[in-house]
Amino acid sequence: MAKSILTASAVILLASASAAYADPITCGGTSGTRTVTVSPGASCVASGLGNLGNPALAAYGTVIERDNANNNGGLLSITGEGRGSGTWSLDSSLWSTYSSISMYFHFGNGGNVLASNPDWFLVSLTSGASSGLWSVDPARRWGLSNIAIVGTRSASVPEPGALALFGVGLAGLALRRRRKAH
Repeated sequence: MAKSILTASAVILLASASAAYADPITCGGTSGTRTVTVSPGASCVASGLGNLGNPALAAYGTVIERDNANNNGGLLSITGEGRGSGTWSLDSSLWSTYSSISMYFHFGNGGNVLASNPDWFLVSLTSGASSGLWSVDPARRWGLSNIAIVGTRSASVPEPGALALFGVGLAGLALRRRRKAH
């Protein structure tokens, strides 16, 4: 009995672990244009042509980190630079600071801009996701040039002590008002 419960638990854990890759998002233009697929992803935020610098990326949130083929920083790591597919991972502690995180992918165009349109993609990640897969369609397979993570900061939540102090202040004001009324 205990062995069957343990086996069933292992199967459930394996199924839930693979579910992290169950929500791929494809971002890009209409048929005949380049697309990228990110798993797990929540939505395609935007795509376009060119290489967005940090000021342009800031329109979508705070630029947390930007990496290229020669640099994997401390918060974001990627594989497959210069290729058409790979993996990504980010420090899961970012989710305690940012309520939403998007990944920016820029691919080279090999000089053929029209065939590589779009060449950048911004994909919102599934909340809490810290690793996954990415791939660009093989028909226009110029490799990954650079990547960035962009986030929207979480609203700050007051500490319980601050809320208690605020409540005591309101109670004091109410008591003072009541005394003046009598």
